[in-house]
Amino acid sequence: MTCIGRLSLLLSVVLTASALLSFTAAQTSSQPLTIALDLGSARLAFSSDGSVLRIIGTSPAQTGTTDTQHLRAITYNAATGAVLHAIDLQPGTMALSTTADGRTAIVSSPIAGSNNLTALSLVDTEPGISQPIPTAWYDATDDDPDAELSADGRLISIYSESGPADGPMTVSVYNWPAMTLLAKQTSEYTSAGGAFGGGITPDGRAIEFVNNRAGIKLVDLNTGRDIASFGNDSVFSTNGNWVVVLPDISFLGDDASPQVLIKDAATGKTLGAINVPVPDDIAYGQMTGAFCGFTNRFIVASGHGDAAYAIPSGALLAAFPSDTWRDPSTANQDQVTVACSPTASRGAILSGTHLTLHVLK
Repeated sequence: MTCIGRLSLLLSVVLTASALLSFTAAQTSSQPLTIALDLGSARLAFSSDGSVLRIIGTSPAQTGTTDTQHLRAITYNAATGAVLHAIDLQPGTMALSTTADGRTAIVSSPIAGSNNLTALSLVDTEPGISQPIPTAWYDATDDDPDAELSADGRLISIYSESGPADGPMTVSVYNWPAMTLLAKQTSEYTSAGGAFGGGITPDGRAIEFVNNRAGIKLVDLNTGRDIASFGNDSVFSTNGNWVVVLPDISFLGDDASPQVLIKDAATGKTLGAINVPVPDDIAYGQMTGAFCGFTNRFIVASGHGDAAYAIPSGALLAAFPSDTWRDPSTANQDQVTVACSPTASRGAILSGTHLTLHVLK
């Protein structure tokens, strides 16, 4: 098992211009920390006060053993990089969703001795306590379940295609503390093909029906009324005010112009744009992003550059020079994972096996 390497301190860097992103007016963090971390499909989240960073992802099997991949959850001191907690879950487990602070995760795991049945549970990522999600809420024969948590962990949604013929896409939303069904909404298929899904939005006020070709249809949680439509690679703010639509021209025409757009979550109206070039190698869904809690701050990330912007103006606030966070040994430089603290005072970037912790000025 791997992978917490020794902690090392990077030198302070001076902000320079990038060939792709203009950062001349922005400030950046100084003395970022770098930590060796080898987790696949990792999810990053800061605590509400920004003092700790929680990560959950897939730990690779050790070479020369019969071990299989499993989930590993690690909690770091965000200021020092010290490991505060680390737990390992049973082999074959997958993280489906986490709360905004990363403390609670929905986890799927194979049921031992069954014929490919799946169990869903809520896991506290620090003490490792697990609570089963009622089997009546989901189909245990689904080997790829689609379940989501609201940002505060109060609501759990389950997607299925069990609705009527004219509305098979179904999202059921449960109140976890009360253990009751809160709402159920259905939709017609939003595309003639592709992959379908859906779930609760982070703020818990709306349901999204998702198709990788057609994008996201947002409906009201209680009434099912259509609210707006967004691109497939959209990031919803925790407070439900904004959506940042990241470019994915996979199913658009050849003349599509990839942009990073800022939209009103309640209406779908475009409020502005983040002026960042999108070259062809990151125009097909390779960009990622993260809101900084309830603040009007957002981090945009790709293998070419990471920077923080104001929402909804799109003004550049801070940049992270690539030599402070990029893993030079990773083959895929297009994909990075980012997180921002709710106070917008800290950022985290995972590139390959390099996790860097930054202080935002």
